[in-house]
Amino acid sequence: MEYKTIRGNLMTMINQVEAFDNDVYVRSGVAKNPNTSVVTLKVLATDKDEDVRRRVALNPNTPVETLKVLATDKDEYVRQSVKLRRD
Repeated sequence: MEYKTIRGNLMTMINQVEAFDNDVYVRSGVAKNPNTSVVTLKVLATDKDEDVRRRVALNPNTPVETLKVLATDKDEYVRQSVKLRRD
């Protein structure tokens, strides 16, 4: 395996673990990372913290079906973040 492939796989695994971290700042960092996997973003879209969900809404890798869910979020800023997207 190439170094880039190994590094990419390792970073994906780290992001998946960090998505369940108790620290909201860690989860927020994963949510805004453009290299975060779709699966991890789907998990973070259900996070109890609205800032994490806002960052998921703004992440360019967040799939359309997840954005549709976030567009109906209870938090106004999460909903607005979906509307702010340029895609």
